[in-house]
Amino acid sequence: MSTEVEVNPKRIPRAVAFNMLQKVAAGGAMLSPQWEPASSHGYVFEQGQDVDDVKLFERYAQILVRHDYLEQRFFDRITRCPACASQHLNLREVCPQCSSAQLSSEALLHHFRCGYVGPSHHFSGKAKDGRVCPKCAGRLENLGVDHDIPGQSLKCGPCQASFQQPPVSGICLSCGLETPSDRLVSEDIYSFCLAPLGREALRQGRLISQRKERVVEEGLPVLRSEVLQNFLFEEHKRATRYGTPFTALIFDIRYLDEAKLNLEREREIVGTLRAMLRNVDLLGRHRSGMLIASLPMTPREMANEVLQRLVAHFEQLTGVQVNAQVLLFDAQVPFEQTIQAAVLKLRSF
Repeated sequence: MSTEVEVNPKRIPRAVAFNMLQKVAAGGAMLSPQWEPASSHGYVFEQGQDVDDVKLFERYAQILVRHDYLEQRFFDRITRCPACASQHLNLREVCPQCSSAQLSSEALLHHFRCGYVGPSHHFSGKAKDGRVCPKCAGRLENLGVDHDIPGQSLKCGPCQASFQQPPVSGICLSCGLETPSDRLVSEDIYSFCLAPLGREALRQGRLISQRKERVVEEGLPVLRSEVLQNFLFEEHKRATRYGTPFTALIFDIRYLDEAKLNLEREREIVGTLRAMLRNVDLLGRHRSGMLIASLPMTPREMANEVLQRLVAHFEQLTGVQVNAQVLLFDAQVPFEQTIQAAVLKLRSF
């Protein structure tokens, strides 16, 4: 058997892949970046990582995502210098005329009689003596009676320009390049959490490479039916023994136009479910058109809240109808019987 997981043209040693799964598990089933200002990359996944370590970790993690061992979740977005990729940027508002950052704020005045609006320095005189309108020469004496202050304006010290919406510019503290904000480089960074296949690999103490051993369906991040049944059986036993709450959600998905029943549409629905469920919740296939999400340590009230959020989302979809209900498992009733009763109820709609 090969000692590497292959994703052409990249490879990751099996020992390294398994070690990464263990690190994610040790982080509570999710490993998130940690901000590290001293790092040239801006963040690390473990203390002491240098930039090459972070890039290699992310490359390996992406391989494990493509192999369904890990799932990636959006963590944040970091802004970098387009020249040197440094995240050490000084962002500030600048003058649109001369690009100076020497800006001061002043009140905008609105003269009711003639309708003139302008920064306060356009009105001669002092506020206590009554300013004079530059348009009609009328005197502004009582705030709220003959004039008001509709907002603030900015004034540039070097060129004296007045404006209300200054552009933002960034100076790289590493290389000194100044760049308009719309030309700075943005990079999405991700957390990585264990997928069902990663959990199973840790349980067995090895990576699972043979297709017949796979616990998820081909092309979809959902547990195969028989694997789901095993997980539900074990969770039901655990909940019964320790008296902990155990609920699940069952979904009956019907496509109104059967011609549109394809992998991409189903992947969209599964992606929505995965994004709205917790990391510890498992999603699997019960039968064609039916999915079950297990909710360990979740009482009925909380399960109902989750169900309502999901149903509200699916009601916005076109071309598909999703019926769902909470499965409340009883220690005295076989879990298969609870599921079968729910299936009969959903199919009657």
